[in-house]
Amino acid sequence: MLRASFQALETTLSSEFLSATHVRGHSGDPWNDLVDILAKQERQKSFYLARQKVDMNHLSPILPFFWWILSHDPSLPSFHGTYFDVGPPNLPVEQVPLTCEANATPTIHSMRLSFGSCNVASLYGGDNGCGGKVQLLRDQMIAFNFNFLGLQETRCPEICSTVDNVYRLGGGADRGHWGVELWLNLAQPIGYVGDSPIYLTAQDVQVVHRTPRLLIVKVDCPAWHACLVVGHAPQSGQPETDRVQWWQELIDHYAGCKCGSWRI
Repeated sequence: MLRASFQALETTLSSEFLSATHVRGHSGDPWNDLVDILAKQERQKSFYLARQKVDMNHLSPILPFFWWILSHDPSLPSFHGTYFDVGPPNLPVEQVPLTCEANATPTIHSMRLSFGSCNVASLYGGDNGCGGKVQLLRDQMIAFNFNFLGLQETRCPEICSTVDNVYRLGGGADRGHWGVELWLNLAQPIGYVGDSPIYLTAQDVQVVHRTPRLLIVKVDCPAWHACLVVGHAPQSGQPETDRVQWWQELIDHYAGCKCGSWRI
């Protein structure tokens, strides 16, 4: 309820009139100690007004949405007295279909894509590695019918190989650390034209950016155009400057690869 109240105030007031600061309790802060004393006295006897007849059990399910009513954000559902309008959005105007030859036969495309991701700790076969781990992951990818598998912490050298129709692309490690890879199952259809399956080939794939922490790959086949990204971002324990820099570099590299109109 405190969070909901603050969100409502934050929606209606500018930062000039509202600020929040975390103060540790019982830390010797004089104003915080004064609040504790006044709160205890207020609990025993109110100095100003009698306790209001407010049923918080009734208000608790309403307060979290109070800021929706006060906000002027057009992306939020509009309020209609007793309910929010969460109906379907207005769809774009239907485009005029392209004309085709009289004897042309239409075909139906259906796309069926499956993605997986995992932190493998290491794929390297040295002292910290595990023999047969690569083949085990490859067998699991095929068994679960994944089209794409993104891996991080592979700690392997830069690689491009095909085994059991699994196309493996890796950006390499940095002195035995990090390493991201993208695996593509070339034997798993990405969709169908009628009843005929659509398969990717190695010629449909192009690596446009690679580092030990970021791999950007373009997929360009007649049925599908896409940009696939495998990244290993700094975890929450890292300095904020490092995290901000990594995400900004991802945005810059992605924009530089001219993937803006492609799917991720």
